[in-house]
Amino acid sequence: MEPALVAELDGYVKRSGFRNRSEAIREIIRGHMAEHRWDDLEGEVAAVLSVFFSRAVPGVEEKLAALRNRFASAVLSGLEIPLRFGSSVLVMGLYGERPTVSRMVDAFRAVDGVEHAEAVLLPRARLGSAPERPRRSGLREYFEREDAHIEPAPEEMALLRSRLQAFPLSGAVALDAGCGTGASTALLLELVSPGGRVIAVDFSSKAVELTRSRVGARAELRRDDLASFSVLPASVDFVLCHDTFGILEDKSAFLRSARRALRPGGRLYVFDWPSPPLPFKAELPAGGRLKRLLCSAGLILEDCERAPVYAFTAHAPGGSGAAREIYGNDTRKKEE
Repeated sequence: MEPALVAELDGYVKRSGFRNRSEAIREIIRGHMAEHRWDDLEGEVAAVLSVFFSRAVPGVEEKLAALRNRFASAVLSGLEIPLRFGSSVLVMGLYGERPTVSRMVDAFRAVDGVEHAEAVLLPRARLGSAPERPRRSGLREYFEREDAHIEPAPEEMALLRSRLQAFPLSGAVALDAGCGTGASTALLLELVSPGGRVIAVDFSSKAVELTRSRVGARAELRRDDLASFSVLPASVDFVLCHDTFGILEDKSAFLRSARRALRPGGRLYVFDWPSPPLPFKAELPAGGRLKRLLCSAGLILEDCERAPVYAFTAHAPGGSGAAREIYGNDTRKKEE
């Protein structure tokens, strides 16, 4: 072994705390084999994918966001770290079937503007059992009760109406995520007319029944999990989450689903009224925590407020330097 390489190895041993060169070499070989033996791995795998890219390349951020959306089911979390000279590192924790994770890594490596992408893999056998998503016992059972769905107060709906009127919703395809009693679905139907349509989704069959009794066949009603609702990718202009975000068991998964459904430049608006207090309602994210959640989902925060209501607006990437709003055949630009 060349003297320079031996010196570099000794430095690595010292920095990493190995007792000797043999331990370090064994760990290097193990890591190399885990990274490159994709075909030998079976079942689910975990990985950390690091992507180094240049923000100066046109469209690179939109392409990376689109890939994160495409492979959302395998992305546990993600963080983009801006570096100097117009570069960034995107770090993602992945968990999924080996072929899916492998295709995802290859897809990121193929993006123009990605200068380096490296995945560190760990077979499921070395992880123990698969990670479980947190659940709050009784939430779904509670919302199957009719008395769990409280009709919004008139002042709440008046404020929601005024906020929604600020968006160009005429002719839009809107999704009501967590339709509840159907009050927000009815409001959206009014605002998207003429020419628009509304999809109403809730995990509670009782909520779907209540909404159907209110709006009939004017909206497309679906009982679906808000963490992975089955809407065609890039088919929705606007997602409303009214009085639901605070009780969601997995807010990150919901945001990824919303991002997947939104067209380029489409908007997500979250509106949570402070009363009456709902069971299972958790602390609502704001500031840096909210930005990180949205960034991990591939969404861009526009604004956030805490009073008189908790609300925020975010949009899907849709063009350099502008948030593109594509509602029907009408295309507008609004400077960020």
